Amino acid sequence: MVRVPVATLWAAPSKTRPCDAPALRDEPDLAAWVAAMTPDEQTSSDVVTQALLGDRVVVEESRPDGWSRVTLPGQHDYPGWIRTAHLTTAPAPDDQPPAPAAGPPTGEEVLAEARRLLGVTYVWGGLSAHGIDCSGLVHLVWRRLGVTLPRDAHQQQAATVAVPAGEERPGDLYFFARDGKPAHHVGIVVTPGHLIHASQGRHAVVEEPMPPERAETLAGAHRV
Repeated sequence: MVRVPVATLWAAPSKTRPCDAPALRDEPDLAAWVAAMTPDEQTSSDVVTQALLGDRVVVEESRPDGWSRVTLPGQHDYPGWIRTAHLTTAPAPDDQPPAPAAGPPTGEEVLAEARRLLGVTYVWGGLSAHGIDCSGLVHLVWRRLGVTLPRDAHQQQAATVAVPAGEERPGDLYFFARDGKPAHHVGIVVTPGHLIHASQGRHAVVEEPMPPERAETLAGAHRV
């Protein structure tokens, strides 16, 4: 299981860059990592996702150079490479506390949680308040409310229920896609036509009317 507040997964150990050094330390410094990157480096990297303190991982391979190949059961078996120093042995299942009982969150609860992340820097693959991407925002908001959603936008689209146009309500999700392709962007409905999302263009989590370029690729609204 993950023993540090935020552990970053890469497509391969060889894909890390000099600016990634703070995230690779035995005690990673995510604030320093985000600050060390240029905006281009924040939005274009071989980071695949992040795992949070206490997340269980399945270790597929451990190498003597300090890297482990893992999958994340809580993120739709997301695969990637992680620093072995960021992991610790998980307690036996019988030692685990019972999972908290959580009813479906209300739209107001979803928006309140999302607004706590307004202003967070857009970071490709990010899943924390240090830096986050669009589907990471959705995953983290619902996770904090006791609901596990998949990690990527197209997976989140498949795991939720379509809502007829004009019937979306606060806390629903807007999905965006091009030419019938899988969703490439997701945001949280505030009111019809308004959303909270991790905007690559604005380089932050923002609450705003749907920009025209997003409206052109709107694939519909879904409900969790």
